[in-house]
Amino acid sequence: MMEEQRKPFDSKAFLAFGVLLALVLLLPLYWEFIGYTPSPKQSPTSIDSTSVETPVIDSKVKQATVSDTIRYYAPADSISGGFALPDGWNERFISVSTPRYDAVFSSRGARLINLVLKQFTYTDQARDGQPIVLLDSLDAAGGIGPRFRFAGEKFDLSQAAFEVSGSAVSLTGSDSATIEFSTRTPAGGRWTISYTFYGDRHDFGARLRVPEPWKDGIERDLFYGWEGGLWPTEPDIAGDNGDFAAIALMGENDLEKVGSVDRENPISTFGGETKWVAVRTKYFVCATIPRSHEGEAFRVEAGERPFVFAGQKLTIKEFSAWVRTQLRAGEPIDQTFSV
Repeated sequence: MMEEQRKPFDSKAFLAFGVLLALVLLLPLYWEFIGYTPSPKQSPTSIDSTSVETPVIDSKVKQATVSDTIRYYAPADSISGGFALPDGWNERFISVSTPRYDAVFSSRGARLINLVLKQFTYTDQARDGQPIVLLDSLDAAGGIGPRFRFAGEKFDLSQAAFEVSGSAVSLTGSDSATIEFSTRTPAGGRWTISYTFYGDRHDFGARLRVPEPWKDGIERDLFYGWEGGLWPTEPDIAGDNGDFAAIALMGENDLEKVGSVDRENPISTFGGETKWVAVRTKYFVCATIPRSHEGEAFRVEAGERPFVFAGQKLTIKEFSAWVRTQLRAGEPIDQTFSV
């Protein structure tokens, strides 16, 4: 057989391969020498079915633009306050828009979590021309805004998993609409909170119905009011803070006011006929007015909280104002208020 011919050695190809290998090995050192850092390789983002989808609320203008957005909870999540988390329950966010305000409600506790006044704007340099935000507490776990409470704190409705009937609301003129939230307790009681909105008014209605409160051992007084105070709205926040207070109209013309914080005695109670209770800043007020039952007392909880604005750290006063109404043993609860 004929011997296979050997190909001559290609010194040029070998030299080219050597140069290429040297470039690959030395390139990172060269990048470091000139100060260049290559972008890290992006890995694909995995989708977790138990992750949280947060509704989009414009962080600059704080407009309440959420409409039927859902936040998902894993089955292992829990909600406190005597209410269990039902299988397959999702937190929903319902927006309400009128010519006077934009608002967002959550099915977690049937809570108001965002409130923007459309007819009033900030005048400080950082927020000039933007609408006033009185409330923005998506993740405050029920600590700010209107809330129902009970003597002895037997239940915490702010953490209850509610189902909601209704969708986004947009009203003008004499239009009105109602959104209803309902939930069940472990003992089988059914609780319903509904809100009624009007196109030509700043106030809205709130109603609590519990047909059989004795199932859950509810026999004592009901408190309803604004918890956690309001955000400052003035360019001079320290000056605005000086006007923060909780107030109430007792009887026909007796105006009670708590404007200072007593750290040793943060809770004050004024007994007697109560027409309305409120928390206020320099120019704005959120009042709670009992409609179906007579208010019997004004309860104030006073405290302080840190507040940071434009790099300035302040301590501002925080007031919660509640009106107390009586619950009669053996009778259904059906109480209405204006906020």
